Formats: sequence, structure tokens, C-alpha cells
Amino acid sequence: MLSFTQDGLEGWTFVADEISVGHYRIRGRHFDGRSVERHGSDYDALKTEGINDARTLGARLNANPT
Repeated sequence: MLSFTQDGLEGWTFVADEISVGHYRIRGRHFDGRSVERHGSDYDALKTEGINDARTLGARLNANPT
């Protein structure tokens, strides 16, 4: 298991696991409970997609405050 954070994504923590040989899961969690998750065989692409999902989720929340 590898944990990491991403500059520009305050409050998010990401965890990467190799859940079977050559198959990865990237999970991101915000301190307020929002989360993102990706699965696949390309670790670098999953990491990028998970980070982009978190950015998109934050942007949608900021665009539609309740």
C-alpha cells in the first residue's frame, strides 16, 4: 500500500494498492467524506485519472454550492 497527496488538492489523501498481479486500485478520500476510486492495469494512468476525478468532484461542488 502506498499513500500519497497531491499539490493543489487540499484535504485529499490517496492510497494505491496492487490488488492482484498487475491490477491496481487507486482510492482518494477527502476529509469531508467525498471519495473517488479507480481500478485497472496501468498504474500511472489510474493515478492521473484518480487525481483528475478528485479535481472534477471539487469543481462540481464549488460550482453548485448548497
